[in-house]
Formats: sequence, C-alpha cells, structure tokens
Amino acid sequence: MIEASIGAVPGLLAAFAVLWAMSAAVVALVSRSRERPVLLPVLAAGAVCGIVTVTLMPGMAGTAGESVCDAGWSMAQAAGSSSAWLNVALFIPAPLLLTMLFKRPLTVAGCSVAACGMIEMAQATVVAGRSCSVTDSVMNTAGALIGTAAGWALVRTWRRPVWKDLATSAAVLGVSAVVLTMWIRSADLGSYDEPAQQAHQRAVEAQADSADAWITEAARETFGPNAEYEGSEYNKAEGLITATTSLGEITGRWPDETLISAAVNDNEAEPGDLTHGQAVQVGKRFAERWFPKQIQGAKLTTDVLAADAGNRAMHHLTYRRYVDGVMMPMRLDLTVTSAGRLLGFTADPVADPEMPRPKITKAGLGDVVRKETGSAPVASVLLAQKVSGQWRPVWMVGVQGADESDVFIDAVTGDLVAPDA
Repeated sequence: MIEASIGAVPGLLAAFAVLWAMSAAVVALVSRSRERPVLLPVLAAGAVCGIVTVTLMPGMAGTAGESVCDAGWSMAQAAGSSSAWLNVALFIPAPLLLTMLFKRPLTVAGCSVAACGMIEMAQATVVAGRSCSVTDSVMNTAGALIGTAAGWALVRTWRRPVWKDLATSAAVLGVSAVVLTMWIRSADLGSYDEPAQQAHQRAVEAQADSADAWITEAARETFGPNAEYEGSEYNKAEGLITATTSLGEITGRWPDETLISAAVNDNEAEPGDLTHGQAVQVGKRFAERWFPKQIQGAKLTTDVLAADAGNRAMHHLTYRRYVDGVMMPMRLDLTVTSAGRLLGFTADPVADPEMPRPKITKAGLGDVVRKETGSAPVASVLLAQKVSGQWRPVWMVGVQGADESDVFIDAVTGDLVAPDA
C-alpha cells in the first residue's frame, strides 16, 4: 500500500509534512500546558499522521466509489509481498509510541484494530481512487499489535488497572464492530478475490506453458529437427492445442496429453530406400512413443499406397481394437514415406466403452436384415456406435438395392437403429 501510495497519491509527502506540523504544534502546546515532555507526543502524532496520509488521501487507482473490496486472503502471497510488509511497518510506530505515552496497551490495541477496519471501509466507500483489501487489513492489524506489544515491552507499566484497560478496549471493539456492520450493510459492499484470481491466472499460464512444451516436443518428433517452430494456440475451453511449424501443423488434447492429428505441408512422397517392413517399423515406433495406451491390444493392419510409384511409395498403418468381435471407436492411422518421413496421422483416442455383449452373429444377420429391409446383406461390420446417447454393438450392413445404402442393426435386439451423428 505504501509503495503504491507514493506513486499513486499526488502530494503525499507534502500533505504529511503539513499535517504533522499542524498536529505537532497542537500536541506540543497541550503537553507544555500540562508540564509534560513534548518529544514523545510529537513523535506519536507524526506516526498517526503518516497512517492518515498514506491510507486516506485520494489516489489515482483502486475501485473506490464502486463499493467493492478484495475479500481474498493468502498467507503465502502476503508473506511474499513487499507491499504487505510495508503495511505492517506503517502500523508499528503509532501503537508503539501511543502505548509508551498513555501506558494503556489494551486500549491502544483495541483502538488500533478498530482503526484498521474503519480505514479499509473508508477506502472502499469514501476516499476517491482507493480500494479496500482484507490482506491490507490483516497486515495493518498485525503491525498495530506488534507495535503495541513492543511499546508494552519497553514501559512495562500500566497507568490504570488492567481490568479497566481491558474494559475500555472491549468497549471500543464492540462499538466499532457495530459501526462497521452497519456501514457494510448500508454500502452494499461487493467483493472479489484477488489472491484467488492471481492463483488461477498463474495456474492457467503454467498449464499453457506445459501444453506448449508438450506439443512442441510432439511437433519436433513428428516433423523432424529441421522444422522451425512458429508458435502454438491453446483453446482451454475445448482442451485443444495446435502447434504450427514451417513443415506442418499438429493438434492434441490438453491436459489429456493425447495427440489427435498432424499433417505436413508437403505431402508428396520423396524417394527412399526403406522397404515396407522398415517403413512400418518407423510408424510403429512413433505410435508406441505417443499412443502407448491407445494401441495396447489393438490390431495393426498395413498397406502400401501408390505401390506402383516405386521408391516414392507411401506406407499406411491402421490400428483398431476389437472387444467381443466389436470394433471399438478407437482408431489410429499413420502414413510413412519410403524415406522414413511421417506424412501425418489421425487419431480418435476414445476409451473402450462399456456396452452389452452382442447376441446376433454374422451367420444370423441375413435373416434380420431381410426382415427389417426386405433386402439381402452385401457386406457387414460389427462396431461400437452411440444410439440415443448410449454405446451399443451395431451391425453396419450394406444392402442390395439401387442406392446401395447402409443400414444399422442393433446387435443385441435386432432392431433397425439410427446411430447418433
């Protein structure tokens, strides 16, 4: 607060000097009229004037006038904040000197705590360009109690009985609590949580940094060390991060750390010496490195694309997993050139869904299809599909007819169904 106030409050030092000079003159006159020492009261007045000018002078920042207060509190954040410790330092001298002057530590402590609360409410509702903060109030109160304790340690005497000092302190705190409660209600004070917001922002930034490091590593291994990294875009709402390089783009899900797709800018296969088996090993190593869970238990099929292109052929790998003969939604496709370059991949890393075991076999499928459609099946595949939001084993069947359309048969009930889009 002090640090911010010096820069944000015009004329702070001049106002302090004027206020202290005026109060010091009055205090000195009163002390001399009572034939008491002048120095200690003047110093105490200066300490109080310092608090007043730093906390209650109008500034050029904050949310005062909007009746909003930072209600958040973080011990770790306060401990690491130089501004918070300056708040503590600001409130030590006045209670220390007032305790030495009046020798009523409990009364001084009660008045100091009440003043801390009043100051924060004034900053929220009265003082232009200022705002209140629970952190400031806590640190101010800590400074006031430290100052009171230090003053008591120095004088070790009470000007009145302890019980009277305690009663006065309790009365001050009670009255201030009532006033503050009524003040807060009448001000309709709103609140926000600055420490929580900052912690959330740090977490978002850390997550973005981690996502960027992960997708950058994947891009380097996908496109090779010659790819120049151009940046990444993280869509937190959709959980997607895309890295762009000079050779292509790659997309994955974060924080799941699952890759979805990659495509090179130049998808023309260059000449290479790898056999089909060697190219497949390149693709397998990539799949095992980046999709270990997805390909576990999956069936690998391979094919040569443009086989007549000679050493410019492309080698395709497809991973699919089957449970009870049902093709699961998980899928991974990779394409590798004969030079060992990964042209790209597409992945659908869906976990195997739970669903009933199929009852209708391929042998009995023909009768079901003819009953439902009046046509004979041409080809069929059993796969997991969502029907009305539920995973089901479904036969996808090609039927005879002019349009050669596919139909879908629930492999448990035999009903004609329409899978979700």
